[in-house]
Amino acid sequence: MPTTFYLRDLTAANPPSAGEKSTALPSVTLGANNATGTDETRSLDTAKGTAQTSLAKNSDASTAARANYLGRFTSAGLAAQTIAAATWTIAIALAEANTNANSFLNLSVYIWRPSTQAVVGFIYDSGTDIGVEWGATEDGQVITFSGSAITTVLNDVLVVEIWRKATQGMAAAYAQTFYFEGATNVVDTTTADAASYLQNQNTITF
Repeated sequence: MPTTFYLRDLTAANPPSAGEKSTALPSVTLGANNATGTDETRSLDTAKGTAQTSLAKNSDASTAARANYLGRFTSAGLAAQTIAAATWTIAIALAEANTNANSFLNLSVYIWRPSTQAVVGFIYDSGTDIGVEWGATEDGQVITFSGSAITTVLNDVLVVEIWRKATQGMAAAYAQTFYFEGATNVVDTTTADAASYLQNQNTITF
């Protein structure tokens, strides 16, 4: 049975230490607008929220390639298990303030071990754009990707980092926004009240 982790505006019990953990991102010369504070400590939860919220950050006023770390979400403690190699789904509502922003989604998904404060391994970690360019208004994207197998011990946590990558068409600062915490599962069309989620096609136990 699929396991769905909703991106929630709640504080995670055991988030990773500050700073992105991806080894593939930023995949261009410069990363910018790095997430800090509560942007890094939100939770992944099997229950969805009740009302949409959003996280927005301005891009650099530059036409050079950028990879922007926008936010991070962490699950509750997992049971000891082997998470098989499988197809995962990210369903997320996104927006760029101007079509010259040329924004695309990048992801890093990994297992973090709170007891050692270290990444156990990456399920998915790539600087390759996934999905299509973000819309100029809130728009849902449902994207699948191939995740590697990984073995957890008791109380390891699942983490997803949300990244935006772009080479802008104009040197202007544009707002980059993603939406979550809503009550309506994101679909691959215009979305309101977005319950953005990460899903594995198999059962993951807690």
